[in-house]
Amino acid sequence: MLKFRLNYLFIFIVAIILSGCAKRVAPPGGPEDKSPPIILSSIPADNSTNVPVDIQIKIEFDEPIDIGENAIMIFPEPAKISQKIHRKSIEIKFGQSLDKNTTYSILITPKLADRHGNNIKKPLEIAFSTGDILDTLEIIGYVFDAISLKPIEGAIIAAYTDSIAENRPLKISFSTPDGKFTIGHLPDEKIWLYSANSKNKIDWETAENISTPNIPVQPSSKGKVYISLIPNDTIAPSVISIISTDSFTAKLNFSEHIIPDSLGDIAKTIWFDPADSKSVYLRKPVKILGSKSKIKICDLLGNCVDTTIEIPEESSIDTVPPGIILTGKKRIGIPPLNQLHITFSEPANAKLLATIEDTAVLFERAYTSPNAIILLFDKLLPMGESLTVILDSFCDDFGNCTADTLKYDIEKTRLGDVKLSSAFECESSVYFLWNGSKKYRLKRDDNKYFISVLPGKYSLFRFCDTDRNGRWTQGSMKNFKYSEIFEFYPDTISVRGGWQTQINW
Repeated sequence: MLKFRLNYLFIFIVAIILSGCAKRVAPPGGPEDKSPPIILSSIPADNSTNVPVDIQIKIEFDEPIDIGENAIMIFPEPAKISQKIHRKSIEIKFGQSLDKNTTYSILITPKLADRHGNNIKKPLEIAFSTGDILDTLEIIGYVFDAISLKPIEGAIIAAYTDSIAENRPLKISFSTPDGKFTIGHLPDEKIWLYSANSKNKIDWETAENISTPNIPVQPSSKGKVYISLIPNDTIAPSVISIISTDSFTAKLNFSEHIIPDSLGDIAKTIWFDPADSKSVYLRKPVKILGSKSKIKICDLLGNCVDTTIEIPEESSIDTVPPGIILTGKKRIGIPPLNQLHITFSEPANAKLLATIEDTAVLFERAYTSPNAIILLFDKLLPMGESLTVILDSFCDDFGNCTADTLKYDIEKTRLGDVKLSSAFECESSVYFLWNGSKKYRLKRDDNKYFISVLPGKYSLFRFCDTDRNGRWTQGSMKNFKYSEIFEFYPDTISVRGGWQTQINW
């Protein structure tokens, strides 16, 4: 009997071992769910008309859903809404009757997901009308960053029928990864578009970037709309520090980039630090140590403040001669253009001579700031040659002098000519080409514009320089100011070396 029990125990242990070594298989249930919910049906159905004003909305999905804040939005927004979430459906009831003869849109945002966290990729819309007519017009456009010119994903675009966004928006939409948005089912009337990256709700105070419109948009138009977002800055700049570099010069460090013209009379005697756009140098013909000045400083968005600056008394005598600010080596490759920019470390003058193969090259000089000069040659620089610029008697305002020589290799690249005819109704229009890293401003002759640039693909944009300051002035929600008109050309400009590209816009 004991032997039988031992044999049984041995068999039992072996069975356990064998079962532990058995091959493991995946649990049943099919592949992992990676698909977002899909709408199966809705009451009312999409594009329905003559819907009762006391309708109760129901939307059915193909799987259990999970709803975040602002996952379901209705426009125009009714006064009172109550939502009831079931496993695979949503019921919406209104506290009062809907308006008659009105097109409504139920917007389902990417805040709606399934139980596995799979959000819908782009907003879904169900439209219906409480009258005979359903609004069917739409606006299609793109949202991009005004500084980097890159598309912005997830920006909210709000459509208003009034220009200062006093009432609730008529419709909203959200931009996709490529910056594209569509606002559909709009009436045939002018629409004002505002935009912000405020995450599914309109909050002008907390949004990092915003856009205020310059002109209304007509939904019936077939063209695309381009919206540029700018930093939502409502704080005036401030002076962080003041340093005396010599008896006549002080360096002012600001909290952000400022508009030099806002500094009043001293604007004529300042220049930006080539290495820091938030700093300026101030130089006067008399000693400024210990002096005080009242100034008004403004940033690019028009935020201004009156302040008093006091120049420290400690400083040393300037005995350092001027230098040339270069981003690379002194032997630089340049395209065969007809102008050359040179930036000095401080305001300075020099006797200039430009030569190619020991032959003088004719040019005129022009100052863009006290420490920046442009050499304007009478013709394009020849390809494949070497340009030498000799600076003799290179002196600053304090008699510190030196000499320097710059050598440039003129690249063997044929430029392409771009000529543009414009019917833009703006007397102060400005046109730029942009290749992803650098902007090129077109020259103007009446309503004709032209430029010679390196071969490649470019974006073309324009703005109406209303204040004639040479740069695009953004809008602001503070004290409310519209942006200057800013538009992108709908197609990419391809420039070929030695060829002419003609554009009509």
